[in-house]
Amino acid sequence: MRRRNLSFGGRRPLGGIAPRLAFEEQIAEAHRLLEQGHYPEAAALFEQLANIAASRNGPRAPRFFWQAGRAALYARQVTRGLTLLERGRAIALQQGRADLVAQVAARLSAEIQSLGMPVAAEQVAAWAGTRPQDVPPPELIEPAAPARLPVEKQRPALPLHCPSCGAPIHPDEVDWLDDHTAECGYCGSPVR
Repeated sequence: MRRRNLSFGGRRPLGGIAPRLAFEEQIAEAHRLLEQGHYPEAAALFEQLANIAASRNGPRAPRFFWQAGRAALYARQVTRGLTLLERGRAIALQQGRADLVAQVAARLSAEIQSLGMPVAAEQVAAWAGTRPQDVPPPELIEPAAPARLPVEKQRPALPLHCPSCGAPIHPDEVDWLDDHTAECGYCGSPVR
């Protein structure tokens, strides 16, 4: 995997803005690698981002682990892929996001099945019935779960990818900020 020089014209970052931009650029690069079929590289970069987010007790860490796991499965690294997917599941449950785990489980299971990995697909499908008490004692400090709007309202259509970082947008898996705006699960940008 190539390293990118993320210097900003030799100037010092103002108020911590540059590190955030660098992180968002890495998210966009990881999504580009995944979309272009560079699965091992994408898995490595997503895993790196996941570990950074997890070390900061970030609420997006599970999504990075799930993307790392997906990329590893596409690279036919089944054991590694399942390990990364499970790490994301465990963190999400520790954060009190069993609802998100159940939503993601259905999509991931179908995708893994389409890759010709029925045993792995079954393991992930079983997450839908997971309860938070099924997880071992938390290794991370649990951040508060973001507020969610009621689901009964018909939501507007969202773009397929985040305009900021290029992440896929799944309308049933996003946190809605208001009736017309959702939050990207990877970079936190508002998506309309």
